[in-house]
Amino acid sequence: YPLVCRCRVVRRAASSRTTRVRSGVSCLGATAVVGDSASAEICPLDGPQRRLLVVDEATGLGIRSYATADIDTPQPQVTRAVVVIHGAGRNGDEYFCWMYESYLSEYPNGNPEVFIIGLNFLIVSDNPDPNELYWTEPGWKTGFDSENPQLAFSSFDVMDFIIEQKFQNPTLFPNLQQVTLPGHSAGGQYMNRYSEGSKVQPVISVRYIPSNPSSWAYLNEYRPFPSTLDLFTLPTNPPANYNDYIYGLGELPRYMSDVGLQRIYAQFPTRDVVYLMGMNDTCSDVPLMSAIHIARTPTVLRMV
Repeated sequence: YPLVCRCRVVRRAASSRTTRVRSGVSCLGATAVVGDSASAEICPLDGPQRRLLVVDEATGLGIRSYATADIDTPQPQVTRAVVVIHGAGRNGDEYFCWMYESYLSEYPNGNPEVFIIGLNFLIVSDNPDPNELYWTEPGWKTGFDSENPQLAFSSFDVMDFIIEQKFQNPTLFPNLQQVTLPGHSAGGQYMNRYSEGSKVQPVISVRYIPSNPSSWAYLNEYRPFPSTLDLFTLPTNPPANYNDYIYGLGELPRYMSDVGLQRIYAQFPTRDVVYLMGMNDTCSDVPLMSAIHIARTPTVLRMV
């Protein structure tokens, strides 16, 4: 899995979501400008080509996406696929291009065996098109159902659909061997809960990569003992809902409830999950986690 999180993309100048600038990739302290011609073809200055990935034929509804190729066209040369989940800014176009630029730093001349797709989960204030799915702001990153009146579709159903109906479709991806699912920040929240509760039992190798989420879904009622990282206890006088989803596995939403606790506990230890954290991620905003974000990942790992 050489494509994910090897490099950190750094903006050379301020940019908006509609006007992209050339980016540098910082790898092991060195900075280099990635291949201009290849990058411009997939990620021109006005942004990558937007695609609607239809997930429900009856309603025609789908999710906004960006990809290196049409996912509905057979890709027999592809052996590895990456699905990128954006952060709270819901800037799937930029996350896709950052991943693509990291790919070019690894393969300056390209590699036809690699397929990259970035998803863009929308909320109503993003002004989604009539055929685009949209969620609430907290709902998309934790597997709640979409808000579209025509269809209640979990954000986790979207990833299941891609894996089952696209990547495991022998007509579309007959030689696919590995799928990598990186999610950063709010996308890390998404990937943490999805790695625990995904309904898909993949027949190909799938790696889940939650990075720098502000919170985690604990698997039981215990929480870190104050001022420690590896001692756990039942909290004293906690808020009544402290173990409810999304911070625990109580009061689960529809998708996670359909999976059920027994299956979550059985399948999660078998999954290939890689946890990443940034050394400067020192925010503190969730009670009964750990004091700062960076401390939460090792704490959760000790609990797991």
